[in-house]
Amino acid sequence: MRRPNPTSLSHRKNERILEGMNLATLGYEGLNLTQFFAILHAQRIETLVDVRQQPLSRKAGFSKSALRAAAEQHQMAYVHLVALGCPRPIRTAYRQDNDWHHYTEQYCAYLETQHAVLAEVAQQVQQERCCLICFEADYRSCHRMFVADALRARIPALQVQHLTIRDGAPLHLPHSNCASNSRARPAR
Repeated sequence: MRRPNPTSLSHRKNERILEGMNLATLGYEGLNLTQFFAILHAQRIETLVDVRQQPLSRKAGFSKSALRAAAEQHQMAYVHLVALGCPRPIRTAYRQDNDWHHYTEQYCAYLETQHAVLAEVAQQVQQERCCLICFEADYRSCHRMFVADALRARIPALQVQHLTIRDGAPLHLPHSNCASNSRARPAR
């Protein structure tokens, strides 16, 4: 009997079915490109889902075009979903009032209007290993946490792994949602 090629897509899909569906999140704050992709490779990520509204960065290699090119070099797909980014008025208000509770309410209300793009990502997550990416190292200080929660609400079997900058180890957390995460923003 012929053994499956471990690098084949169908083999990876079968592996994922055995492991359960997984979604990772990662912020690149404090990482260089080498560290960033080492973490992604350790988790066998196939697709980067950039959830920044404006995929620009002062950090070398993390703006949209450069990140897409680096992802291709690492045999990963790159998708930028502007609709899942935090709208400018919400970001501006947060910079002015530093009110995490208000930010959470506003972003979650916005996210509830993004049915089509959430359905698209939910479908993609069920077909390949995806990682939501943004800037903040601490997922609890980032809107990607709410995107992950919205996907988990659509796919109850989805396991979300918030990757850390320390070693790429996943954090398995209990289900949360916009309402339960609207308390004070964690200290950095």
